[in-house]
Amino acid sequence: MLARLERKLRWLAIPHLTLYLVAGQALVYVLMIARPELIDQLLLIPSRVAQGEIWRLVLFLFIPPTVSTD
Repeated sequence: MLARLERKLRWLAIPHLTLYLVAGQALVYVLMIARPELIDQLLLIPSRVAQGEIWRLVLFLFIPPTVSTD
């Protein structure tokens, strides 16, 4: 059943997705060392998305998992 689902949805696959995510996280990590206030622009805050900041839906994926938002 899983193989059939994979064949059916193959057109949705993004080649090298993991590479893009890791490279994006590395880039954001370096940028955040240089400019720590950048994290506020990348966080997924639903109220800001509702106000039209739709880039947050994608860019929050690039926040490295070790970054503290406190």
